[in-house]
Amino acid sequence: MVEQRRWKELIREVPIQKGDFFQINPGCLHAIKGGTLILETQQSSDVTYRFYDYDRLADGKPRPLHIAQSLDVTQVPHCMQEPERETNRQGDATVTHLVTCPYYSVYRVVLGAVGRPAGTNPLSMSAFWRERAPWTGSR
Repeated sequence: MVEQRRWKELIREVPIQKGDFFQINPGCLHAIKGGTLILETQQSSDVTYRFYDYDRLADGKPRPLHIAQSLDVTQVPHCMQEPERETNRQGDATVTHLVTCPYYSVYRVVLGAVGRPAGTNPLSMSAFWRERAPWTGSR
């Protein structure tokens, strides 16, 4: 499929919605579609392999692809794992633990969610800690 550039058959599209969270582990072939706003947290690395680039151009030429290198490091088949999420209330905030990996933990913190009238928008943010989250005893 790669040699024939049959990308639609090879690459699975995952529908997304506002507020979704995905942990993309090393070896997972992934892309970010136009119009998507993301917060990407990653281990520091100078390596990005371009497997497919939507035929975009740079200086009027197709951008270079790294097919062989991508195939060497891509995990096949991919298995999406849904992490177990734990939600706690802390005062007027709702705190949801989204994921922990060796390099970071991710929590979604929604401020003003408790007792808020339906249809109003609380302030939401994701927070990242290398060590212990200040309101928990776990990593």
